[in-house]
Amino acid sequence: MVPKCGCGRLAEYQIYEDEQPHCEQCMKDAIECSEFVMVRKPIDWSDYKCSS
Repeated sequence: MVPKCGCGRLAEYQIYEDEQPHCEQCMKDAIECSEFVMVRKPIDWSDYKCSS
């Protein structure tokens, strides 16, 4: 299962140290607003655990 970004689109990336799911556009917005943002592009989302 691929999680959704906060904007509602399917997530393609995990960003920040707590690996929040983000779509490509929201990931780009996040990296423009910060000096350092860790970005990960998962090949397989099967190990993703929703933290809600």
